[in-house]
Amino acid sequence: MADALLWRLLALVNRMNTFIHRYLHFLTVEVIDPHWHQMMTKIDQASSIDEVLALRCP
Repeated sequence: MADALLWRLLALVNRMNTFIHRYLHFLTVEVIDPHWHQMMTKIDQASSIDEVLALRCP
C-alpha cells in the first residue's frame, strides 16, 4: 500500500517538474527573448539616457 502511494507521489512530482520546466522554457523563448532583442536594438540606437528611459514608457 505504501509503495503504491509513493509511486503516485513520485509521478505527481515528475508531472509538476515537467510543467514548470515547460512553462519556464515558454517564458524564456517565446516571451522574454524576442522582447530582449528588441529592447537591446532600441538601446543601441538611443543617443541619450533620456531616450533609453523613454523606452520603458511608450
